[in-house]
Amino acid sequence: AVRVIAFVCGLVESGTILSAQTDSSEGRALLTRGEYRDAIATLETNPGASPEIARSYLEALMAVGRYDQAESEAFRIATAAPQAEVFTTYGRILRTVGRWDEAEQAFTKAIRDGAADALVAEFFVAEMMHERGQLDSALNRFSAFIEIYRQWSRFTSQELTVIASAARYLGVENNPLFRDAVRV
Repeated sequence: AVRVIAFVCGLVESGTILSAQTDSSEGRALLTRGEYRDAIATLETNPGASPEIARSYLEALMAVGRYDQAESEAFRIATAAPQAEVFTTYGRILRTVGRWDEAEQAFTKAIRDGAADALVAEFFVAEMMHERGQLDSALNRFSAFIEIYRQWSRFTSQELTVIASAARYLGVENNPLFRDAVRV
C-alpha cells in the first residue's frame, strides 16, 4: 500500500495525472466546439491515459473521417489497457466501417464488463438487431429502456438520448410502452 501511495504521489508531483486531466478537459472542450483537428492534437499525446481521453480522441478521429486510424487506435488502446468504456466507442467505430459482428462483440464486452456507458452499448446492440430484422428481440430490448427510465433517477445526456431513441423505435410499432414513455 505504501508503494502504491508513493507511486501515485510521484505521478501527481511529476504532473502526469494533472496533465492528463488538463488534456482531457481541453480536448473535450475543443471536440465540443467542433475544433476536431486541435482536439486530436491535444488528445493524441496519451490517448490511453483515461477512458475519457480515449473516447474523446476516438470521437475526434471519427468526426474528421479518419476511420481507419480510429479503428487501429481503438484496438491498440483496448488491448494495451482494457477499459470497459473504450469498447462502446470501439463498437461504434466498427459499426461505422461495416464490421457489425465485431461491433456487436465490442458492445457486448462493454456491457459485460460494466462500462459506465453500458446503457449506450445496449442500445446499439438493440438497434443493430432491429436493422438486421430481428424485430422481436430488438423491441424487447428497447422496451427495457422505458423500464430503466421509470426506475432510475439520474441520466447522462447520452443515456437520455438512447432512451428517447428506444422510445421512437417502440412508437413505430404502436407499442403501449411508447405511449407510457410519452406520458412520463
